[in-house]
Amino acid sequence: TLITGFSYSYGGVVTDPTLPVQNIKADVQTPSIGIARSLSLFKLTSQALVALPYSWAQVSGDVGGQAERITRSGFSDMRLRLSLLVLGAPAVTLTELMKAPRKTVVGVSLNMSVPTGQFFSDKLINLGTNRFSFKPEVALSHPLGNHWLIDVYAGVWFFTKNTSFYPGNAVR
Repeated sequence: TLITGFSYSYGGVVTDPTLPVQNIKADVQTPSIGIARSLSLFKLTSQALVALPYSWAQVSGDVGGQAERITRSGFSDMRLRLSLLVLGAPAVTLTELMKAPRKTVVGVSLNMSVPTGQFFSDKLINLGTNRFSFKPEVALSHPLGNHWLIDVYAGVWFFTKNTSFYPGNAVR
């Protein structure tokens, strides 16, 4: 399945207080395109997804006490996700799915950000992060009557090091 998405973000940006910048404001537009595929993995309902975003960013702020403004455009970091429904939703055909009763479903997933985005170690503002990040998640979906579902999920991001962060030799 071909997927598309669009994100728009604007406003103030929280930064590392050790950086020589203040009052940062950003306006970022990011369309993305990708592919998602549902499949049976270990006889479990699963999905694999790959998405590649492209960003346009306009950023302003005070650098060393002086007002500055820059524009960046290019690829952002690629996103990957593998998800598995481990309880309550075995892989079935469409006909079997339509006949199946509603029941509690438990799923797990792993999201990953791959450092494919535009990154320059001598630049403070970049579209890519120059590091991998991983987000394992667990989710629960429980039917409530005939028309409602209660969904709860939890996840946490883990990041590898970027050893060439601004000004080119810092570790983030």
